[in-house]
Amino acid sequence: MAAQVGKKYWLGDCWLEPDTRLLTRGDQAIRLANLPFQVLLFLIEHRDRLVSRTELLEVFWQGSDVYDATLTQCVGTIRRALADHKDNPRFIETRWAGGYRYIGPVEEQLVQLAPSVVEIERTRGVQFIVEEEIHDSQPEAGPAASIHTPAPARPAPRTKRNRRALVLLSVGVLLCVLTGVVLLSLRARGRAGDSRPVQVSALAQLDSIAVLPLKNLTGDPAQDYFSDGLTESFIMELARSKGLKVISRGSVFAFKGKETDPREVGRRLNVAALLEGSVYKSGERVRVEVRLVNTEDGRVLWASDTYDRTLGDIFTIQDEIARGVTSGLRLKLSGAGAPAAAKRYTNNHEAYEAYLKGRYYWNRRTAENLLKAIGQFQIAIDRDPQYALAYAGLAETYAVQETNGAVPPRTAAPKAEASAQKALALDDTLAGAYAALGLMKSFSDWNWPEGERMFQQALAREPGYATAHHWYANSLLAQGRFEQAEAELKRAQELDPLSLPIANSLGETYYYARQSDRCIAQAKAILDLDPQSGYARKLLSWAYRQKGMYQAAQEELGQQGGSTYDRALIFAAAGRRTEARKLIGEVERSAAATNSPFAIAGLYAALGDKQMAFAWLEKAYNARQADLASLKVEPAFDPLRSDPRFADLIRRVGLSE
Repeated sequence: MAAQVGKKYWLGDCWLEPDTRLLTRGDQAIRLANLPFQVLLFLIEHRDRLVSRTELLEVFWQGSDVYDATLTQCVGTIRRALADHKDNPRFIETRWAGGYRYIGPVEEQLVQLAPSVVEIERTRGVQFIVEEEIHDSQPEAGPAASIHTPAPARPAPRTKRNRRALVLLSVGVLLCVLTGVVLLSLRARGRAGDSRPVQVSALAQLDSIAVLPLKNLTGDPAQDYFSDGLTESFIMELARSKGLKVISRGSVFAFKGKETDPREVGRRLNVAALLEGSVYKSGERVRVEVRLVNTEDGRVLWASDTYDRTLGDIFTIQDEIARGVTSGLRLKLSGAGAPAAAKRYTNNHEAYEAYLKGRYYWNRRTAENLLKAIGQFQIAIDRDPQYALAYAGLAETYAVQETNGAVPPRTAAPKAEASAQKALALDDTLAGAYAALGLMKSFSDWNWPEGERMFQQALAREPGYATAHHWYANSLLAQGRFEQAEAELKRAQELDPLSLPIANSLGETYYYARQSDRCIAQAKAILDLDPQSGYARKLLSWAYRQKGMYQAAQEELGQQGGSTYDRALIFAAAGRRTEARKLIGEVERSAAATNSPFAIAGLYAALGDKQMAFAWLEKAYNARQADLASLKVEPAFDPLRSDPRFADLIRRVGLSE
């Protein structure tokens, strides 16, 4: 009889051989009883989707839920064999009240089978119950572990089961083969609960997507920059598809490292589909696997091949996945479909890795991380002087440094503008470069019309860029264009619904528009997102002060350790002038006198001391302090608005009508 072909699977550090039922690591066999072995094999063969507990019980225990605890124990045995951990899984992912999915690395290899093995293969797919000792004192911790289940009936003696199996085999190989074909075809349909095949008409409605952070399977947090950066690259590529709403990084990274239910994520982000997957990087090789999941029912709509390439091919992997996902969505929107051919911004993978590290640090926005981002973007440019994306990243980083007050005024602004111009000279389609220019023209140069033009250029290139909508809204807010600012922030929230900075800016908009009740409602919405938010407490305090509720305003400050500045404003507004002056003196003697003359001017204005208020405003103007951008809308300066000196300052900051 001619030898037949079978498969074995390489799982990253061990081999699984289905037909000889062996699991080995190096030269050592890994003990795994038959039932856990078969469950592991089933999960590997169906790794493109979530396999429900119901399905596993049906396949291996004839659907009887009295074996639910046995299934939990079985998965725990698999984890121990693979040295996997439930809380940070590399191989078996658990979905609460859902099921399991194999997420680890897999490579298939064809092997020749002996005739005796072929005969055994013919019987695979026959559904049968196997009761066996799993010898585990520490069952898998999961939802079923705490549920009382009836004790299963005592299994028949092994001799009887063996005899029954022999009888089954002798009744007819044909019946076995037929049964196997039927079962395998059912499994291939990808059922999970109610498991009808996905209809093309249903896919036509999937016009929105979120790319969840790719899992870093190396187990080394130092490699997070690579999986995070690759996630951002996919977001950027998919955002280029017209008619496709793509959720921004800020919201999707709220789910990093968490076990998620696709239906819950879909509800929170208001999207129809999720792209999820994993990255394994070792030396100069990288392996990427992704899946497209329907958030309505958790079914896998499309799964990529396993991309196992050298780092030099990472750009090709991105292109292929972006095309595959949009093809999987089968969008029927006007102008929608596969994204435009992705630009290859660099062919130097060292430059690309440095760029990913730069974005990794930029997204953290602290002064220290901004410096690290600048260093990485510069390394990327040194490796490839024509790398337009790296120049755009550098421009955005310098722009944030300038407007956040991380550096002295006008220190980073020229660098931001120069980097943005260089990026646009290389590629005039980069939204990030235009957004950085918009931020600098508005808040550093006080050229608000030119800043607005730059923001509009950014959004024309990339309508789904939430950061550009956010920054543009801040520019509109400074000009007193409250309704337009709110509209831009609402659009930014659609694209980045869990972003706290965007939610904070919306609260500020209502405060500056003197809509204190809406500010209070927004602050409470922020607390729903982040109960520890000190900024939400600050917004509540501002709004209560604006409404004349001084005790409530003070109480909110007490919950988050309010600043001397905020307490002084409350005393000034409440007419407690002696206490207010004492606190103002403390502020003047602190570092704020140098770093924020604008804030001290606001305190004197609230107190009604115009001469001191204008003296400090002139200091702020001479220092080109970025906070002057809020001069037109800051309620603290309301007592000065009828003074010609205030109108003149508004004109000099470019904020006249």
